[in-house]
Amino acid sequence: MSRKGNKSSFQSAKQKLISIILVTLFAGIACATIFGAFFFGIAGFLSLFNVQYTSLFALIKFVLCFFIIGFIMEPISRLMTLIISSKLSSKEKLPVIRMMFNCLFSWLSIYLADALVSGIDIPLMTEFLAVAVLYLAEIAFADKEVIVS
Repeated sequence: MSRKGNKSSFQSAKQKLISIILVTLFAGIACATIFGAFFFGIAGFLSLFNVQYTSLFALIKFVLCFFIIGFIMEPISRLMTLIISSKLSSKEKLPVIRMMFNCLFSWLSIYLADALVSGIDIPLMTEFLAVAVLYLAEIAFADKEVIVS
């Protein structure tokens, strides 16, 4: 009887291990797919505007820096927008304030990533175009309630 219990607990542990490995693998594939889409989107955009970079590694460093800096800047941008909009008497100006802070912090993320990575040099006009594309993409994929309110 104890032998049967040991065998079932071993199979249970084996099934748990397989489940953990599969979930980790699935999460890794999902993250790699998202990063790949982000990477190739930026690479395509930079290619359209003839931005030169020294190596693929420089481009990967730029994308990682931009992603990390943007991840840090996004809550700051939302907080600033919330603070300013609470002090605003006219709600008609709210979309303009949102656009200003969103574009400012997006540009700051691109600018800082460009400054930190030495193997890539993005002209200022291309940075502004990238900010405009990012803002339009955010509006296109945002909830309607967020845009209106």
